[in-house]
Amino acid sequence: NVSALFETQITPSGWTFNIWSVIYVWSPAVLPYGFFISWCINLCFNIGWLLLWDRMMIPALVFLILVIATNYSMVYFICHGLHSHGAWLNKNHVQNGVMIYTTWTHIATLINLTIVFVVEQFVLDEHVRYIFIIYPVVIWALAGNLDKHYTKTPSRNGIFIGLLAIACLLYVLRIILVVWRHFKQP
Repeated sequence: NVSALFETQITPSGWTFNIWSVIYVWSPAVLPYGFFISWCINLCFNIGWLLLWDRMMIPALVFLILVIATNYSMVYFICHGLHSHGAWLNKNHVQNGVMIYTTWTHIATLINLTIVFVVEQFVLDEHVRYIFIIYPVVIWALAGNLDKHYTKTPSRNGIFIGLLAIACLLYVLRIILVVWRHFKQP
């Protein structure tokens, strides 16, 4: 319902959320203890995210980022487990099951972040109107990445160039919107 309320250009159709059944059913039986500890912590963060998602979007975003962090700890333990149970893990494609979850939570984080920015602009304007620093930080990080990895031949850098251009455009739009609101709706 929250995704429908704050729909963005990257919010997928409702049926795509059925992927959660695949994620939860793909449960491994033979893995190191660290995997299961990470998984339990991950599920606690996931529950926290679900409880916060429709009430407090910025804390929900933090929980979702913690979900991704624990996803990567699970991936680590699976890779470590390949040494002991490689044939079984390979046969049951456990790595793919965890990576479905990891990839999906990355997508969910991007959607959550987009909604937080939408809410910032329109719902929470009176509380966060003069907070600008988010955009320069993103621009700074993308510019540094572009500076380090830019090549003249087509490569993945095009993604960073596009993201940098979008971040700059959003920053300019944010400044224009805040100045306009400052005078029209002080």
